[in-house]
Amino acid sequence: MSTGVCGKRVGYDDYFGSSSSPTNKRSKWSSFGNRFVRKVLSNKKKVFEEAKESLRSISFNGEVNAFDGPVENWRDEDVIDGAKWVDRLVSEMAKAIDIDDMRRRIVVILESLERNIKHNSNVSEKLDCASLKENLQSLISDNQILKRVVANQHQRISENEERAKEVQA
Repeated sequence: MSTGVCGKRVGYDDYFGSSSSPTNKRSKWSSFGNRFVRKVLSNKKKVFEEAKESLRSISFNGEVNAFDGPVENWRDEDVIDGAKWVDRLVSEMAKAIDIDDMRRRIVVILESLERNIKHNSNVSEKLDCASLKENLQSLISDNQILKRVVANQHQRISENEERAKEVQA
C-alpha cells in the first residue's frame, strides 16, 4: 500500500487519479476569482510567497466575499448559557453551504459571543464596583463612629485625670 501512496507503481493513477491532471486540482483561492488573484500577484511584483501569504490572510479574515447565506439574526441577550451557544453554532453550521460560508458564520457567532462575554463582564464589573463602593461607604461610616468614640473616651480620661488631681490636692 505504501508504494501506492508514494506513487511508485503503475496502477497509482488508476486508484488515486493523475496528479498532473488540471481537472483534479483545485485552486486554494478559487473563491476569489482569477482577476483578484492576478491583481494580488501583480501587486506583490510576482513574488509568489508574498502573494500566497497575502491571499491566505485575506481568506482567513474573510475580506473578499460576502456571506453566501444569511446568518440567523440572533440577539446576544437571547443566548445566555453554554448549551444555547452550542445549539446556535450547530444550527448555523448545518445551514452552511461550503467551508467559506462556514468560516463566515463562525466569525459572526464568535463576534457575537465576544460581545456577550464583554457585556456580561462589564455588568459583573459594575456590580463589583457598586459593591466595593458600598463597602467603602460602610467602612468610612464605621471609621467616623470610631473616631468619635475615641475622642469621647479621651475626653473622659482627661476629665478623670483632672478629678484625680483635684482629689489629691
